[in-house]
Amino acid sequence: MSLLGNFARRGGSRDAVRETPLAAALTTLALLVACAREGKPVLSPPSGPVRSSTPASAEAAPALDAGPSAATLPEEAADLSACALPVAAAPKPRSCAPFEARTLAGVESELRHRFKPSSPQNKVVVDFGCYGIDDSDVREIVFETGNGHGGSLELTRWVRAGERFVVRQIRWSEYRDRGMVLRSATVPAAALEPQLRRMAASLMATVHEIPVYVEGMGLGLSGTSSSYDYHSGLTLLDGAGHDVERHYSGYATDSAEELPMELATRSLRAILAKATFEEDPARDADRLFFAQRFLRMEAGAQPFWWVEERFLGMASVLGSRPLLPALMRVAKKPAIGGGTERRKAAAMAAIGAILSLDAAKVAPGEVLRKAEAACRK
Repeated sequence: MSLLGNFARRGGSRDAVRETPLAAALTTLALLVACAREGKPVLSPPSGPVRSSTPASAEAAPALDAGPSAATLPEEAADLSACALPVAAAPKPRSCAPFEARTLAGVESELRHRFKPSSPQNKVVVDFGCYGIDDSDVREIVFETGNGHGGSLELTRWVRAGERFVVRQIRWSEYRDRGMVLRSATVPAAALEPQLRRMAASLMATVHEIPVYVEGMGLGLSGTSSSYDYHSGLTLLDGAGHDVERHYSGYATDSAEELPMELATRSLRAILAKATFEEDPARDADRLFFAQRFLRMEAGAQPFWWVEERFLGMASVLGSRPLLPALMRVAKKPAIGGGTERRKAAAMAAIGAILSLDAAKVAPGEVLRKAEAACRK
């Protein structure tokens, strides 16, 4: 059974053929005669020859957008006046969901093909962790991606709405044209549905390299290097509140840590590249979503320095009071090197933006005192 059920695909027919002007004229004449005999109203035919938009050899494919009117998320109740987000009740524990053997074999095969062990005699083992969400009820997907040297970070939220996903993307640029863009699109569930099982299996995969010593054979070393420094994160959530999440921050090297994430997010990248987006203003639902992602980032394992820096920059535009305690912790960290100083300054700027004051013109201690006072109310 598929993850999200079977949905009708929209597109051209494989039987569609290109009509010649003569054929179109004859067809129109036949329709007019038939309508006259049956006493039906006659509609004016379109001007010019009628042409099929789909070649005869093309398969029907789902459209990747439904226009701006469909690209709206339902407004969420967002109380952003307090210095903490409401604590949601933990969902009931759920047993691991098994993957199909064919799905596991396909993911393992690609991982083995692309992963290069440091020594040819070493053994490569691929195993899969516990997939603890309801695979028939994937309600939301969060995809994080960014480039270290390029100064970018994108948070893309996919929310299930009937037979479609509403896609809401927050894009941040740190260097060139510094600032934020918010935009929306819609994607048919049918465009993503066939990819979800492989995506989930890749997300749960772990590649192990087990050293094997063979007498008389050198240890040998191998590896790859890249200057492409990027961040990738993926979260899948079901209707009951269960979620699975994984991140990778580093260089593109086909490493054991990177490869599963690259496989898990490949289909999302391809779909986003084809989707039609339209810019629109920030809403409270965006501020609530950003606060949730920011607090996840700060509460998790030590984030990659530039990923935290991007989040802090975004907080100066989309931040709200629930972020104040975390921002104060960053601002109070001991200064170790230029990177820490930049993040401390970014945290102070975000606090100032949330409190509607110019942090650059107020003493740092005073900014923190005002933040602490705001959180005591």
